[in-house]
Amino acid sequence: MFIPVILCGGRGTRLWPLSRNLYAKQVIPLISEKSLFQATVERTIPVDGLVDDLIVVCGENGRFVIAEQLESLAVQNADIAQNTDIIIEPIPRGTAAAVGSAALLAHQRDSKAVVAILPSDHQINDQKKFSTVMADARILAEQEYIITLGIPPTGPKSGYGYMEQGEKIADFDQGYHVHRFIEKPDEDEARTLLSESKIYWNSGIFVAQATTIIEEMRHHCPDILEKCEQAVNHAQRDLHFLRLGEEEYQNIDPLAFDVAVMEPTKKAAMLPVDMGWSDLGSWDCLWQIGDKDDHGNVAIGDVLLRDVKNSYIRSQGRLIAGLGLDGLTIVETADAVLVTARDQSQEVRHLFDEIRAKGRGESEHHVRVDRPWGYYKILDEGPAYKCKLIGVKPGKRLSLQKHAHRSEHWVVVSGQARVQRDGQVRILHPNQSTYLPAGCRHRLENPGEDPLLIIEVQTGDYLGEDDIFRLEDDFGRP
Repeated sequence: MFIPVILCGGRGTRLWPLSRNLYAKQVIPLISEKSLFQATVERTIPVDGLVDDLIVVCGENGRFVIAEQLESLAVQNADIAQNTDIIIEPIPRGTAAAVGSAALLAHQRDSKAVVAILPSDHQINDQKKFSTVMADARILAEQEYIITLGIPPTGPKSGYGYMEQGEKIADFDQGYHVHRFIEKPDEDEARTLLSESKIYWNSGIFVAQATTIIEEMRHHCPDILEKCEQAVNHAQRDLHFLRLGEEEYQNIDPLAFDVAVMEPTKKAAMLPVDMGWSDLGSWDCLWQIGDKDDHGNVAIGDVLLRDVKNSYIRSQGRLIAGLGLDGLTIVETADAVLVTARDQSQEVRHLFDEIRAKGRGESEHHVRVDRPWGYYKILDEGPAYKCKLIGVKPGKRLSLQKHAHRSEHWVVVSGQARVQRDGQVRILHPNQSTYLPAGCRHRLENPGEDPLLIIEVQTGDYLGEDDIFRLEDDFGRP
C-alpha cells in the first residue's frame, strides 16, 4: 500500500493575523480558492496512479474544519472520504511523535506499506515532477531508505533546513546519500552554505516503508516510539476521528522527526527535484511566489496603491490605501492589522507570542469562529453584553447546554429554528424571538433545508465561551 500522511499540526504563527491558534494557516485559502490542506490532498491523488489510503494527523482544535474540508473535496473524489483516517493528537508533541504514530497505524494496515510524510503548508507548482519524484521515492523506499526531497536553493533563507548531498546510491540514477543536515542556519551561515555546490533545502517531505521508520525510531529514539505505541494501542474512535491515547501521548518528548531520526540515521537518502516548491511559512514567502505588479507589489483584496513598491499588501475586507511605501507587509483582518518591514517576516512569530501572552483573543480566533454545526461572528461586545450572528447548517444542531452566568435572546433572521428550552420545543420563523434565562437547558437546531441565521444577544456578569455546560453533543465535545 502507498499511504500519504498529511501533517496538519502547525500553528503558522509567522502568518498572523490571518493564521490563528483555532484557525491555522493550513486550512486557509492563502493562494487559491482552496486551502493549503485541500491542495495537499489533491496533489497526492495522481501519485503513482493510485493512493491506497490517506492518513491526516491534526490537533483537537482543527479537527472539524479538516473533516469539513475533506468532505467538500469528496464531492469531486468520493475515495478521499472513504479511505481517509483523521488522527487526533491530544497535544502537539512534534513531528517525530506524529510520524511515529502514523507509521504504526500504516503498518497495522499493511506490513509492507510505504508512507509519504507531507506537511500541509507547502506550495508545489509542478504536479508532474512531484508525481514522478514520489514514484521514484516509493521505489527507493523499498530498499529500506528514508528519502527526503532536496530542493535547489534560490537564496540564503534562514527559515529553511539545509542538507548536503553525499555519495550516489548504487543502481539508482537520481538517488544520493545525505552527508549531513543543517538545521535552519542564520542568514550569514546560509549564504556560506550556498557557496557549496552540493547543498539543498530540506523540503520536510519524507518517503519510507513504515517498517523502516519504526525500526529507525526504535534504534535512535526508543522512548518516543514506545510512547507512540502506547498511544496507538489506547486510541479510541470518536465519531469519524481516531483519538490517540491522551495520557501516553502527552508524555512524549517534543522532537522534530529531522532531529530524532533523520540526522542520526544511516538510511537517509535524497532525491533532488526542482518542482516549484515553497514552504509557505511567512508573508515574505507569499510575496516571493505572488503575482506582482510593475512596481513589485503583491496586492490582494480591496487595495489602492500610489508610489508603493516591493510590498505585500492584503485586505480581508476593508480598503487599504498605501502611499509612498517600500518593502512593507500589511495584512488586514476584521479585528487586527499587521504592519511590518517585509524582511522582518520571520519575526512575526515573536509578535504573535507577545499578543498571546497578554491574553488577547486575536491570537486564538477570528471575529468569525467556525464550529462543526456552522459558525458564529461577534458583531459587538462590551461590559455585560455581547452580540453575535449565528449561522447553523441545514440538519445540524448545537449542543444541549446551559449557562451559569449569562442569559440569551435569540432573534431569527432567516431560515427556520427549532428551539428546545427546559423540555419544551418551539419552531421559530424570521422576525420571531425567544428568551433563555441563565440556568435553563436549551438547544438550537436547524430542521430546514436552508441555512439558519439568528442574532444572539448575551447579557450577564461573565460572557466567556467557557460558561457552557454541555449536557448532550452530536460532536462528542466535553
